[in-house]
Amino acid sequence: MENHDPLIEILPVDGSAQNFYPAFLFSQYSDLRAQQDNVTVVITPDIDLSTLQEGILPNQTITLSGEGKVLIPRITCTGYLYACLVVTPGFGSTFRLLDDSLQHQSCIQASGFLNCQGQ
Repeated sequence: MENHDPLIEILPVDGSAQNFYPAFLFSQYSDLRAQQDNVTVVITPDIDLSTLQEGILPNQTITLSGEGKVLIPRITCTGYLYACLVVTPGFGSTFRLLDDSLQHQSCIQASGFLNCQGQ
């Protein structure tokens, strides 16, 4: 995660609040324009809560890491060409997005790790 604002800090949170809500998606599109076709897997259970509560100084970055496992039916598996990570403000976050344009996404081709064998 990167704070692109040159002046405003994302302040850390505590308790049950979290600044960041990451969701991992498989999609046939690299820009997530057809959200209804996505299989969504939320990976937050495998990410340390303290990482999701961190703040970010202006023009600084933090790294979110975790693991997730999903079972996709073989009949639809080959339709998912991209794996995407979307990060939005979590519950009690100290920042807000300016719009809902999905600009906080990162997608890579899924062919390297999505196993659709058995077709």
